[in-house]
Amino acid sequence: MHSTLHKAGSILVAATLALGSASTWATNWNVNVGNPNGLTFSPQILNISAGDTVTFTNGGGQHNITSDPGAVTTFHCSVACGTAPTGNPSAALWSQVITFSTPGTVGYHCEMHGAPGSGMFGTINVTIPVELQSFEID
Repeated sequence: MHSTLHKAGSILVAATLALGSASTWATNWNVNVGNPNGLTFSPQILNISAGDTVTFTNGGGQHNITSDPGAVTTFHCSVACGTAPTGNPSAALWSQVITFSTPGTVGYHCEMHGAPGSGMFGTINVTIPVELQSFEID
């Protein structure tokens, strides 16, 4: 009876961890847009896990963030997110949070100061998170 109860407890713990992993283990990353770093995104390259979020914050200057054509996650944002003219470059001190659910590469740029892969641009590499392993405790 002890081993049956022990195994049931181990399965319950593993199932609970697996169900809670998506929201519990997600990370929020910060990207500074423009000032005080000039016409850059800082950091310019991020490596994150699917389910993570990125907070883009405009530190000053006329900027926006828009995903490159073919990106696995699409966005067009500044003071708000949406299709043009919503999300066009703005000098306001805006901040937007984007969730990256799909693994793949997401290139993005400021429409006023960059283009895909040149000028004011960045890249987010989204990978599949490492799954939790189950094990038994004696």
